[in-house]
Amino acid sequence: MNYESMYIEMLNEENKKKVEHELWDILCEIDYEFIPPLSYRNSTTYKFGSKEKRIGNTDKPEAYFETLLAQEIIVCKKKSNNQVIGLMSFIPNYNLQIKHKNFVCYYVTTVGVTKRERGNGITNQFYKKVEKILKTQGTSKFIATRTWSTNKPHIKILSNLGYIPIYTSKNDRGYEIDTVYFAKQIIDK
Repeated sequence: MNYESMYIEMLNEENKKKVEHELWDILCEIDYEFIPPLSYRNSTTYKFGSKEKRIGNTDKPEAYFETLLAQEIIVCKKKSNNQVIGLMSFIPNYNLQIKHKNFVCYYVTTVGVTKRERGNGITNQFYKKVEKILKTQGTSKFIATRTWSTNKPHIKILSNLGYIPIYTSKNDRGYEIDTVYFAKQIIDK
């Protein structure tokens, strides 16, 4: 797939409802690719710990999905059929607390692309879109996100886009896997 065959769109509340089932399907597909799995979390901003327990009575990411729907969502769709093939959720003007310090940022909480559409630059386009949104309507200067230390593809994308690691929380995901926070200053104020 190339850029001419897809498009990136920011969802309003009405459009979220229209594609809610597609967002759910993507989260279910990518659930166990995350460490810990999305179905083990009670929100998109959940504080990690090595003793993570499954949330609720299901093996699906229901609690995670509910918090995702309350956030801003950008999707990638195929032009041919308007099928959602990827999503990014973020929280504008989020008060990120790292090592007893706070800073306000646009906080990217989730990035997911269907397995069959990976390698097409969709995640790059998501980050460029949220940067553009922040530049035009944001009150914060930064975009931040976190990932796990073994998520090499995401770390490479972030590095290539100019995001820098700002903090590493050692072994907080268990199994000797760290959480790495990245940020990029978008607005010079």
